[in-house]
Formats: sequence, structure tokens, C-alpha cells
Amino acid sequence: MGDAFLNSAPLMIAQARLEQSAIAADVLQEAARWLSERGIPLWQVSEITAERFRAPAERGELYLAWQGDRATGVMLLQEEDFLFWPDAVEGESLFLHKLAIRRSVAGRGVASALISWAVAETRRRNRRFLRLDCDNTRPSLHSFYQSHGFTLQGVRDMGSWQAALYQIDNVVGLFTRYDSELLNRVD
Repeated sequence: MGDAFLNSAPLMIAQARLEQSAIAADVLQEAARWLSERGIPLWQVSEITAERFRAPAERGELYLAWQGDRATGVMLLQEEDFLFWPDAVEGESLFLHKLAIRRSVAGRGVASALISWAVAETRRRNRRFLRLDCDNTRPSLHSFYQSHGFTLQGVRDMGSWQAALYQIDNVVGLFTRYDSELLNRVD
């Protein structure tokens, strides 16, 4: 599809169905290849498979951003994360993972819309925090998340790398870009 379509098609974010696991894997593989080609690998392409997304899809944790019939972004939104946030109080947070977009929509707000949607969903579920982790050696990721209201909570040693732990606090009281778009939408 052409850029004109992607610029004009409204963005919709929806929970992925089980049969869309391959689509989610494809979006993430594209992002992983792009990062690897630039010498900043984040995920191993060989580990990103439709099979790995099946369980999150079955649990209702997998989300896709759509423009028309094309998936342009992906994220996992989970209710627990014992690996990075082992001390988190149960039922208090949602955890954002595997946020990625297609290169054809880079710079067009798809990643920001996914984050705004995740904030709104966190609030809808009456959770206090939206949390995530990212590689501590990636200042551009730090800046990106900070520009969306995340604050650094600490760094966790993961053995061969360090995870920067970010959160948005008091999500219940936030008004997001996604909320603004919903209020301005005319049906």
C-alpha cells in the first residue's frame, strides 16, 4: 500500500486474534531486522515467531495497530512481569512489551498512539502504573519513553545486559492523546 493510504487511513488498535499471531511476528521481525541492519540489534529475528505470539494472543495480551487492512504496529500489554518487576504489587500495573512499528509508518505517530492507547487501557482497568523495561544502553529509547511521560525507576542487572525500568505513575488521573482523539472523533 502506498504512503498516501497510510497517511489518510485512520489508526485502529485492537486485541489480536490467535490467527493474527503471524502478523504480529511479521511486524516485530521487520523492526528487528531494521535495528540489526543498523548495528543496534534488540531482538533476535529467529526468536520472533508466530508460535511465540500464540500464548499471548490466547491470553488477550497481544495488540495490533491497523491502518485499513494493514497492521502497522504491535505491542504486548501484560498483567504481570515477574522477570523485570518481581516486587510489583499484583493488580496495580500493566506492563508494556515488544512495542514495534513498520518502517513505512516511522515518524507518523503509530508508536505514540500505541503508548497512548496502553495508558488509556491501563486507566480503564483501574491500574495505577504502566510499566516497561528497555535496554539501559539505548539513550534514544530512554528519550522516546520519557517524552511519553515515563520516568526511570531504576536499573535491573540481567546478567549480560541491564534493563532500565520505566513507569507512568497515577495513570488513572491522566488524560492522553488517545482520549483527545476519541473526544474529537465524529461518528
